[in-house]
Amino acid sequence: MAKKILTIILLLLAILPTFWPLAQPGFFRSDDGDWMVIRLSAFHQALKDGQFPVRFLYNLNHGYGYPVTNFLYPLPFYLGEAIHLLGFGFIDSVKILFILSFVLGAVFMYFYAGFWAAVIYSYFPYRLFDVYQRGSLGEAVAFIFLPLIFYFLDRKKIVLASIFTACLITSHNVVAFLFFPVAAMYLFFNSKSIIHNSLFVILSLMLSAWFWLPAIYDLQFTNTASIAVSDYTKYFLWPF
Repeated sequence: MAKKILTIILLLLAILPTFWPLAQPGFFRSDDGDWMVIRLSAFHQALKDGQFPVRFLYNLNHGYGYPVTNFLYPLPFYLGEAIHLLGFGFIDSVKILFILSFVLGAVFMYFYAGFWAAVIYSYFPYRLFDVYQRGSLGEAVAFIFLPLIFYFLDRKKIVLASIFTACLITSHNVVAFLFFPVAAMYLFFNSKSIIHNSLFVILSLMLSAWFWLPAIYDLQFTNTASIAVSDYTKYFLWPF
């Protein structure tokens, strides 16, 4: 036990540069970081006014409201609200959540795959870019749960694996969408039990149904299908 604690301390020292800038005063410039603070403050007000689960942030969009947590990763804002209730401001709550994404992600990866896997997981360029350039709170939080899911799948702890998969789904839609094919291959090669695998999928979807079921139903009332959010071809370097 003492050896594990010492190893975790060494791990946190090794990954300190990944989150040390977040411990400095002020906020950092990023694509969506400011929006995370704004959304958290609006989320807090909606929750304070008795809306639960919070789906519509009516303080946003110039007073017209915005159903952001109906369609996009609500869990980070519940976690941010918990930190805020401890006495931290909205900016510090978001920064603490980013820090926890590095710390907890590394610690959980250490228990799943070892020390160096945790270090690589923390310093992986996409992780750093995701936080410091994109400011994506949802994706950062999602990286907490990925090693936990595989850790419990390895140990055939289906209920715990399902709980953390539900956390992943409600942390970031796209990360969860990319995760499921990987999880399917992982289960195929590591568990031949159809009952075991089916139970994992069913429990994961049931535990997160409060989020994804209304979101899918409400898509019919939006123009999502006709709006191009981004062109993926602009994000790749082509030979010509």
